[in-house]
Amino acid sequence: MDDRSADRIELRDQIAQFPIENPLSLDEFLNPENEIIVDKDKDIFTSVVNHYTIARPGEEEESSEEEEEVKKIDTAETSRAIEIVKMWKLQKGDSQDPQVLDYDIRSLLFTRRRFIAYEFFKPK
Repeated sequence: MDDRSADRIELRDQIAQFPIENPLSLDEFLNPENEIIVDKDKDIFTSVVNHYTIARPGEEEESSEEEEEVKKIDTAETSRAIEIVKMWKLQKGDSQDPQVLDYDIRSLLFTRRRFIAYEFFKPK
C-alpha cells in the first residue's frame, strides 16, 4: 500500500468520526462534480497567450459595440449637480454629526470652486 492510499484511508476514517448525516464519499468530497474544470482548448499555452496578447501596430483591435462616447459635461451642469448634492446633505444632516456635515459641505464647495477654476484656466 502506497502513502497516498494510506492517507486516503486515514482521512476517510477521520471523516467517519464526525456526526454527519448522509456524508459524501471521500472521492466526492475531494473532487466535487460541480468544480470539475473541462478545458475545451487542447493547447492551453496558446489559449493563455492569445488571451493576454497586446495588439500590435497594423492589427485591428476588437472594438466593442457597447462602448459609448463619454458625454461632455459643462461647468454649469457640474455646479448644479454639486448644489443638488449639497442640498441633499443639508436635508439629511439632522442625523449626522455636525462636524461631518460641515466637512462634507465645505468639500462640495471646494470641489465646485475647482471646477470653476479649471474652466477659467483650462488650455484653449
